[in-house]
Amino acid sequence: MKYILVAITLILILAGCSSNTQNVALFNKKQDCAKYIPQIKEEFKNWKSEFTENHQLQEVFYSPKFDTCFKAYTLIGGLTERVTVYAIDDILSDKNVWQKSTGEISDLDAFNAKIKELKE
Repeated sequence: MKYILVAITLILILAGCSSNTQNVALFNKKQDCAKYIPQIKEEFKNWKSEFTENHQLQEVFYSPKFDTCFKAYTLIGGLTERVTVYAIDDILSDKNVWQKSTGEISDLDAFNAKIKELKE
């Protein structure tokens, strides 16, 4: 009986340590992603295009699900009509993973939902 109690106590202690280690690792990855913010802001400041304007960085975040950093941003663009474009790019691969630009108010809701999904 004593051995069972000792075993249970050890399991609980080790589980707590593992959780703490995971939290520290997650925090470090979030900090690593945040380091890209100045670079992205500079990139947006220097962006020149006849079809897009007004890039706004909304958020830089780490995705545990994909183990990468994402940037979520908006821009105004279009050839004949100006619309708001909501986009999310993988910072490390420089690939666009999500974009919506129909000009509907619901695009913002879909944008926020996608950010939330990627953060889980």
